[in-house]
Amino acid sequence: MTNLDYKVSLEEASSIINKFLESSDFRSTQKERTLEKVYSISSLEGFRSSSKLHRDIDDAFYVAQFKDDLGYALISKDKRTFPIFAVLDKGDFSKSDMNSLNEDMPIKALINGHRGEIMKFNSLVSKKLERFRSDTNEPAENSENAIQEFLDEG
Repeated sequence: MTNLDYKVSLEEASSIINKFLESSDFRSTQKERTLEKVYSISSLEGFRSSSKLHRDIDDAFYVAQFKDDLGYALISKDKRTFPIFAVLDKGDFSKSDMNSLNEDMPIKALINGHRGEIMKFNSLVSKKLERFRSDTNEPAENSENAIQEFLDEG
């Protein structure tokens, strides 16, 4: 089986957050927000690649910064998870946020939740592959098609 690419690109992350901002449910309850930029946390001043927590959060999320200090969102970098993990109403993700990540339990819980979603997805795919193989009696080379069908079904 070939390795499927579950990575969300910066462009896809921008599209995800823009669709979220355009949704009528969100717009009716919040100030009008517009996207300023989407970026990887590793591009921030203060990012330390020697910090496991910094690397973990950078591996898991993009930051979607809103204009006019109206907050930011954390967007998953992995298609196997829910796309938006957090939306904050004010401020921006900054160097001070990077420094506070050292022992921040909510951030650790966020990363663990992200990993848990990936593990759940992988487990569901494995079960789907087992059913696919037993239903079709076809060799494992068709398993990539089964995974893609699973992704398409949501």
